[in-house]
Amino acid sequence: MKKIDKQKEIIQLYLSGISASQVADKFGINKKSIYNILKYNKISYRHGTRKHFPNEEVFAEFNKFSCYWAGFIAADGNVFKNNISIGLQKKDRGHLQKFLNFINADYTIWNKKDGTVVVSVGSKKMVEDLNKNFGIHANKTFTVKLPDIPENMMSHYIRGFFDGDGSIYLAKNSICFDITSGSKLQIEGIKDFIEKRGVKCYIYNYINKYSLRRSGKESVKIFNILYKDATPEILLDRKRERLARYISVISDNYKNKKFRCIFTERNKNIYELKNNGSSIDVIAKQFEISKSNCYVIIKNINNFCRVYNETIGVAADTR
Repeated sequence: MKKIDKQKEIIQLYLSGISASQVADKFGINKKSIYNILKYNKISYRHGTRKHFPNEEVFAEFNKFSCYWAGFIAADGNVFKNNISIGLQKKDRGHLQKFLNFINADYTIWNKKDGTVVVSVGSKKMVEDLNKNFGIHANKTFTVKLPDIPENMMSHYIRGFFDGDGSIYLAKNSICFDITSGSKLQIEGIKDFIEKRGVKCYIYNYINKYSLRRSGKESVKIFNILYKDATPEILLDRKRERLARYISVISDNYKNKKFRCIFTERNKNIYELKNNGSSIDVIAKQFEISKSNCYVIIKNINNFCRVYNETIGVAADTR
């Protein structure tokens, strides 16, 4: 774009009611440059006028929506002066729309040249509440930590942080959970929260960042913790769908492999007879096996069903 055309577009956007900060974000320049262009072209500045009026009370109280979005902003947002901005991959544009729905506003979602999408919200009240209630402030990367919020809201906050700075992937036919932060305090807090719920986690230290990881059945337990009471408004669709897809693959592989070993015709008949009330003595005599073998067969089938249902449970919960 030629310089003169760029300046014309900047002026048109500003005159249409869009703030200088938002115009600056769109073109990847600072706000002062916008004002210099306006001054050079003798365009009067707006003072105190606002086109958008978000619900500025959204972070004033603790609920699953405010806690989720606070966690997401702690990971993928930027707070500077009286402005909140969130930049995501283009394929996650719908998630920015969910944020705008949350604050009940119609800000423009900008497409940037680097392939990302950005929304910028100016609100002194929201910035103050994020700092006061959730400890989110400018230059938070290395200092953010779990906020002092109600215990039953913490899974929503952590899920928001995970949607911003976490990943789900497959390795050696296992589902892996990974959440990363430049703040050791944040990762240690998440670790403590998860381990109090019976799942052991491990922290890995890299240059300027810390990563909390788990794989296999334990990772599925973590997802069950994080997705408890989640609703579509406070989920990153792409990660939810990936999780459900991976769990479907793993559960099918597990089922196919174990099913052939456990569910022989004889074993199924033994299990059905026990469920229908037959005694172990009668079953053992009928199939000419020991009572201990009967117990082992029934135990193996029960364990298979339990593990299989645990594995597919989180997929069902997030559909």
